[in-house]
Amino acid sequence: MIRIEQVRKSWPGFSLEIEKLEIADGGYFVVLGPSGAGKSVLLLCLCGIVRPDEGRIYFGETDVTDLPPERRSLGWVSQTNTLFPHLTLAQNIRFSRRYCKSDARSNAFEDFDRRAERLVELLELRPLLGRLPGDLSGGEAQRAMLARALARGPRVLLLDEPLRGLDPVTQDRLRDELAQIHHELGTTTVHITHDHVEARALADCIAVLRGGRLEQVGPPEEIFTHPATEFVARFVGAGWKNHPAER
Repeated sequence: MIRIEQVRKSWPGFSLEIEKLEIADGGYFVVLGPSGAGKSVLLLCLCGIVRPDEGRIYFGETDVTDLPPERRSLGWVSQTNTLFPHLTLAQNIRFSRRYCKSDARSNAFEDFDRRAERLVELLELRPLLGRLPGDLSGGEAQRAMLARALARGPRVLLLDEPLRGLDPVTQDRLRDELAQIHHELGTTTVHITHDHVEARALADCIAVLRGGRLEQVGPPEEIFTHPATEFVARFVGAGWKNHPAER
């Protein structure tokens, strides 16, 4: 479980304030909100690039608040291409293999190779393995980054609007692949987006963020059929029973 307790991060004109938020092990958790809501700040706090001014973040029983990203067992996929441009797709996927550590109880290299091979199949990347990132389409690059992020077997997968900027057909395909991979691997996933269709299709729990604060947290059905505030209702396109015009 990921636990966020009394986390605050402030800049002039903006403050992220999360009193308490829990993300279940193996869950697909979507943070939904408009631009400027604080979604990316929350993700950066989870990955360790940004340190909160106050509060603590736990992965299970481990306090990771002061740990650097490389010690948090994370996979990260952004909306921009972060593949190493001088390495082939296959080399990009295998890059983190060198950091695996094996012991008498397990063989991390074999585990890595098994996961990487399965991800290549799931994401239909085999015909692309010899290509450089500059020769990939946007959707192909996103699938490659997803394979690279998951090959090491991270404890948590962080997705920063991974479908943004893709054409509708590619979005639909990658959304289906994300759901399939999560079903098969069960990696705890935190996915940020402004797209409520995307959130509803993937999430088993959604947090709606506005102005750095949580408006509502719950399963998709609750968010979309029983919005807790007028903002949530308007943002997801649901009716607002407490609004004067609907009484």
